Amino acid sequence: MALRLPPVRRLRPLGPFRRLAHRYQYDIPLRRKLLLANVLIIALPLAALALFSTESVSRITERRASFSAEQSLEQAASYLNYTMYNIVKASDLIFLSSEVNSALSADHTDYPISNQLRDMNNLRNYLFSFQDGVNVDRVRLYVPPGLIYSDEDINLFNFATAQKSKWFQALERSGDSMLWCPSSLLTGDPGGGSSDRLSLARFLVDQNDLRRRIGALRLDFRKEAVRAILRKADTIVGSESYIVGRDDALVASSDPAANNRIRLASRQEAALPTDGLFRRMVVSGRTVLVGARPLRESSWIVVTVVPYAAITAESRNVRDGIFLVMLAALLIATLASYFISGTITRRVSSLMTTMKGPERGGLEKVAPAHGRDEVGRLMVAYNSMTDRIRELIEVEATTRQKLKEAELKALQAQINPHFLYNTLDLINWLTQQGSSANVGSVVKWLADFYRIALSSGKTIIPLRDEIEHVTLYYRIQNLRFPGSLRLLIELDDSLLDFSILKTTLQPLVENAIHHGIRERPDKSGTIVISGRIEHDDLVLDVIDDGVGIAAERLPGLLVDTASAEESGFGLRNIHDRLRLQYGPGYGLSFSSGRGKGTTVTVRIQAVQT
Repeated sequence: MALRLPPVRRLRPLGPFRRLAHRYQYDIPLRRKLLLANVLIIALPLAALALFSTESVSRITERRASFSAEQSLEQAASYLNYTMYNIVKASDLIFLSSEVNSALSADHTDYPISNQLRDMNNLRNYLFSFQDGVNVDRVRLYVPPGLIYSDEDINLFNFATAQKSKWFQALERSGDSMLWCPSSLLTGDPGGGSSDRLSLARFLVDQNDLRRRIGALRLDFRKEAVRAILRKADTIVGSESYIVGRDDALVASSDPAANNRIRLASRQEAALPTDGLFRRMVVSGRTVLVGARPLRESSWIVVTVVPYAAITAESRNVRDGIFLVMLAALLIATLASYFISGTITRRVSSLMTTMKGPERGGLEKVAPAHGRDEVGRLMVAYNSMTDRIRELIEVEATTRQKLKEAELKALQAQINPHFLYNTLDLINWLTQQGSSANVGSVVKWLADFYRIALSSGKTIIPLRDEIEHVTLYYRIQNLRFPGSLRLLIELDDSLLDFSILKTTLQPLVENAIHHGIRERPDKSGTIVISGRIEHDDLVLDVIDDGVGIAAERLPGLLVDTASAEESGFGLRNIHDRLRLQYGPGYGLSFSSGRGKGTTVTVRIQAVQT
């Protein structure tokens, strides 16, 4: 009968939320877990309250600001309508004046000069009476050119001159009985115009023959008076009001210096409802509230634009205050939770601190437990485990001492075969070139090189032999790369009698050549070997002027096995050998930077042979 095994259950990978819950449950320390839970319980309601309050305040502030802006826009439009109504009424009186009509429609071929002078005085006095300085600043009557007072140029002007002006031509093109003129139509007017004025223009006709045009009338009023009314509509800081006329022409603005920084595009103005209610729009990338009102006596429209940021400034202040209070409450709650959780986890932390002793090289028992709860039982179990570990450490120390000697011999046996291969290839090339003398030198150098490398099985050799070992390697490499390498030995003779672990400096010189100097554009450079005695230690520096090593790579040179193996014998190999021989306080250290060359420092015990 075959034995049936139960099916193997495959564990499904955890999703992101389950991973987060798993980490919270198993990975986060207990005190931090309690602290996080308390903070979340307090922070989430506070955040929800802050968001709700901020949103409510923003809506209330926007409604209140919109209502205020609507009222101000309505009041400004009413002022402007009243002013324009008075100007139209004044123009109607002049248009229907029998005195004006008789003077301009009279037969000029039989018009005595005395009568013309009389009519001129009467007309000037009559027109001057409308110039109140509030609604009408100046009245201009354009009379037929045949009259002697047609060039009076105060209130009476030549009709022929008016025909050349922009406002006259615009009035004719409009086909309307009157035209409200912005400053752009008045500038350059031969009959006298100014960029700081606006005007109402209309033709005068013979009351007895309405088809006959006998003159023109223009009533000027000051643009500054209009600006003063528009400024009353700017009740919110940063808002701007302006009047736009036909053909998208700007008539007046509440703040001319602002250069219409938030004026709507023409297509937006054309689609803008003129009911006075404010609507949210985007103008030049900025969110604004916009309202518009038509001026009854003209085709002009008054528009008010309010930056939304100015409206929400008050709500932002309230929001900032709420968040400050929330942060203060959260800070107080966090501090309280921190101290309360500390009273709960203090014994756990004490146990954890003791359990971290092995990481620092110690192995101490925890103090006697107080209480019979879970923490007390953990302390007893840890003390029992410590006794067992100490027994195992004694056994392991004996075994490791025996392995140390075997590891050292294995590490010393890892001589890079690439150098032998490259040297034999060099000998082959020299033989083909017929350089027998160089072949003999290379063979002798190679033999001496390996004689020192083997050293009859010795592990420790004099520093002078290690320097000779490096010199032989340099000669062979310099023959491979003629004229590109320089080796400088800057060692006092008294240092040459100190002992060193064999094959220590040669791999460093090899690494300097292949990964430093040969990486330079000119593939040439200098290697300097110097030394000194520091606090009973022998310190040797191998310095090259190669391309250097990026600062972020330096910490990994003695950790990353893959990086170490790239440099022939391997920097980590040398470092491990030195630490095995001399102890953990010795080995290699580096100083380098991209484009600054590299300095490798060897620190060993100063022992003379």
